Amino acid sequence: MSTVHPASRYTSLLLLLGLLIISSTALSENISFEEILTLSLTDLVNLEIYSANKTHETIKESPASIYIVNRADIERYGYNTLTDILENVPGFYNIYSYNGAPGNFGVRGFWNPNQQNSSMAILVNGVHQYTFDSRSSPMEQIPVPVEAIDKIEITRGPNAVIYGSGASFGVVNIITNTVTDDQKKSLFAYSSGSLNTERAALRVALKENDLKLVMNAGTYSTNGPDNKFYDLMNSDNFSTLPSFGITDPEYSTNELLEQHNKYFNINSSYKNWFFDFAFNQSSTEFFILVPSVQDGSERKSTSINMTVGYAYEINDWIDMNFKSTYYQHNRDTDFDAFSPSFYGIINSSYDAYNIELLSNIKASDDTSILIGLNYQSMKNLDELTDIPALNFNQDSYFIDDRPLHAVFSQINYQATDKLKLTAGGRFEEIQPYRSTFISDTGEASENRIISNNESIHINSYRGAAVYSSTDEHTFKFMIGNSSRISGDDFLPEETDTIELNYLYVVENLYTSVSLFHNNLRNLVVPFLVDDGAGGLSTEEDTSGKLSTDGIEIIINKNFQKYWLIEAGITYQDTSDDINKNLEPAYSPDLLSHIKLSYKSRKSTYSLISRYVDEMESFYDPGIDNGDGSFGNRTGDKINSYATLDANIRIDNIYEGFYLNVKANNLLDKTIRYPNNNDNNTLLDKGTLGNERIITVTVGIDF
Repeated sequence: MSTVHPASRYTSLLLLLGLLIISSTALSENISFEEILTLSLTDLVNLEIYSANKTHETIKESPASIYIVNRADIERYGYNTLTDILENVPGFYNIYSYNGAPGNFGVRGFWNPNQQNSSMAILVNGVHQYTFDSRSSPMEQIPVPVEAIDKIEITRGPNAVIYGSGASFGVVNIITNTVTDDQKKSLFAYSSGSLNTERAALRVALKENDLKLVMNAGTYSTNGPDNKFYDLMNSDNFSTLPSFGITDPEYSTNELLEQHNKYFNINSSYKNWFFDFAFNQSSTEFFILVPSVQDGSERKSTSINMTVGYAYEINDWIDMNFKSTYYQHNRDTDFDAFSPSFYGIINSSYDAYNIELLSNIKASDDTSILIGLNYQSMKNLDELTDIPALNFNQDSYFIDDRPLHAVFSQINYQATDKLKLTAGGRFEEIQPYRSTFISDTGEASENRIISNNESIHINSYRGAAVYSSTDEHTFKFMIGNSSRISGDDFLPEETDTIELNYLYVVENLYTSVSLFHNNLRNLVVPFLVDDGAGGLSTEEDTSGKLSTDGIEIIINKNFQKYWLIEAGITYQDTSDDINKNLEPAYSPDLLSHIKLSYKSRKSTYSLISRYVDEMESFYDPGIDNGDGSFGNRTGDKINSYATLDANIRIDNIYEGFYLNVKANNLLDKTIRYPNNNDNNTLLDKGTLGNERIITVTVGIDF
């Protein structure tokens, strides 16, 4: 990587950007403000959203902390992937552990190392993007092309009352189906970039009277990061590589972390009916405990979800919304390790259903009540594990039916013209179900274990007060409790949140300040036990507790008609309430970003600077320190990093054609993530993110 002094590189870049802007401005015609930003910032906070409460309300009056990314933002900053977008959301940070596609996000100081994005709900057009067997939302299952995205509504904080278990830290709703008489965005785009990365996207939007239809399709492929293993491992661990079949001292991750995705979605509505169909096929290479010796361990997934719904206004004070979603998922994992002759697979499949009935009741001019019933079921789970070298011999795991029922309600009361009160609760039950484990012992009889799993009850609540003293000043006080099921043998993880949010909005200035306090309990943590033979072993329980206090500030400013700047900073202090002297893993104290853009009649220039503070790796109490003591970190503490992204976009070059050039990590800075006890403790220096990435996109709007 380059060793040029950072200041000189920033100066050179800014000079270059300035020259580009001057030359563009000299050639352009007079530009109206409306051509640059169709909405003022006061208009923006009065836009209706749906995700926070499953009711239509404005950002300003919603009892939640909300951040919006729209199509104009995606084009302005040249985002290439959904991960690229979410990395630049205030309070979000990504840790890429090489176990799947990049994009496992921590929020406000807490990151879950075990399952990707299992503490937030991710939706596309209101449909959960959820793997029912792992209760998570891995990015490899959500390869929505950025060209498809009209808007992303991001709600931070507990939202389990509305969305159920797993929405402990918020909701991300990706909207790709916006079409009106005035907005029928159709396009085709092709991208090529570093690491042999290629993308293609097609969007067709139609509207004819009451019929609306949007089709999105995309492909994505990349070789993934190319990092030498000696940059990922300290010398002691690196010296063990020959025992894993690796003898090349220059061994790297090149072509061992490839990703290939195909995506298709069609969304339509006709009068009161709506329909959504999505297909995703992915091939993702990953690192799991030991290095690959050939082409890489690979996980192939195919998933389908199909939604049919009906919305009906019974009368002026009651409307109903029914939605039913069917899921089908297949996943085949092939492990590559130790030697070319190594054989190991895990294959799984299931069907699932998610059915919901909502009723919004306008009880009076001041009071509205949301009532919801939800039913989910994972059916026909069939998982086969066959890794003979590890004594897994045709082991099978079955679940015929794992049902979940939920009832929830929320009341909104307009106490005065300036004060709105909200209160809600949810009761959720995973009903008793049977699971069967069958192991082939190699003898005449098989080992069969049938488990009768008991029901799991989850209760969640929320409350809020929204006070608008004037049109410019709004105060929000929010409390909430959410739960996440971490495993059938554990108590649900619980999150309690208190947040005070202040909004100040005038035509060209938006300011948001949030003070928040989170308590997390029933976290799964390891502990030492006597193994009965004079030694020690590690087991897990739900005794973990963390607490976080933080402040988040976001400022968005339009100035001199053509410029837009956004600055955000999140400071959080997370502590381990059980091990008081232990710094929590995966919890950066400081996150910040600055976004700057300039738009002329046809061209847009932008910069994004992002900072992520240092982080500790996982603490394992079972590590033998060799001096009679136990307990140590699984890897090094990683340093903070700062990156700079730059983007240039030229629209309407000729009859709708556009060109976009994006540089991620322009200054080629080292991005390092702490290692993860779940899959990569061997990489004790931590995993490395991408170096400088250049992507060129050409497209046409039609």
